[in-house]
Amino acid sequence: MPEIWGIGGAITKLAPNMVEIHSKVLPSPLANLRISLYDPDDHEITDDLYGKVVAYLSESPPAFLVHFTSVPRKPRPFWAKFLGAILN
Repeated sequence: MPEIWGIGGAITKLAPNMVEIHSKVLPSPLANLRISLYDPDDHEITDDLYGKVVAYLSESPPAFLVHFTSVPRKPRPFWAKFLGAILN
């Protein structure tokens, strides 16, 4: 199966180890993904987030859950800012 590069999407829900993503396509079940994270000004924060597709939420529009298998230190403060806003 060919690799797909550059498929855009948006994180619509965030948890410490999991995200909900809405995208133009659904990846394969249990697919391993490398995710690039951008701030609201479109500056790349990291391209080293790795996760596995663990559930489909919707086929139209495509939405799915990704459980992180690796999160480097660099995006953690960015992540914490949004998790804090959600939890407070």
